[in-house]
Amino acid sequence: MKNRKVIVTAFLLIAAMILGVGYAAISDTLFFSGDATISDEQVQSEFDLDIGIVATSETNGDWKAYDAAAPEINIDGDLVVDITGTGDNEKDNVDFQIFGLADEGDEQIIWFKVENKSLHDANLAPSVVLESGTGDYFEAVYKIYESDGTTEATILEAGGSVLVKLSVTVKGTPAETYQGTFSFNIHAEVVG
Repeated sequence: MKNRKVIVTAFLLIAAMILGVGYAAISDTLFFSGDATISDEQVQSEFDLDIGIVATSETNGDWKAYDAAAPEINIDGDLVVDITGTGDNEKDNVDFQIFGLADEGDEQIIWFKVENKSLHDANLAPSVVLESGTGDYFEAVYKIYESDGTTEATILEAGGSVLVKLSVTVKGTPAETYQGTFSFNIHAEVVG
C-alpha cells in the first residue's frame, strides 16, 4: 500500500512535469524596437508656418484679414497693403504703398496683426532700416504691442498675437516728387 502511494505520487509528479514542459514549449515572445528622429529643418519649417502676419488695419479696429486668393488689401485708396510669402514663409512679407501724404507733418499709421499658432513662445527682435535718403523727408517709427494695442511687447506667446504699429510722418517738403523706401524686420526666435 505504501509502495502504491509512492508510485501514484511519483506518477502525478511526472505527469505535472510533463504538462509543465508541454506548456512551456507552447509560447511566444514579442519584440519591440524602433527609433525616433526629429529634424531641425522640420521644426524650423513648422515654426515658420505657424507665425505670420494675418491682418492689417489703419485704425487698430477695422481689421482686414489676409486672404491668399487676394493678398492685396486696399484700405482707403491712400494705403495699399500686400501680405505675401510662399511655402514656409507664407504670410511673412508685407509690402505697403502710401499715397495720400502731401504736407510736412502728414502721418500714415498702419497696424499689422501677427499670430503665433505654434506651441512655443517667441522672442521678438525688431530692426529698422531706412533706405538711403529716406530720412530726409520721412520719419518711420514702429512699435510692437501686446494684443491690447497699448502695452509694448517683446514676446509673442504661443497661441497668441501681437500688434505692430508703423507710423510714417512727412518731415520736410521736397522740391520734386520724392519716394521714400522703408524696411524693417522682426526676427521671432523660440524662447529657450
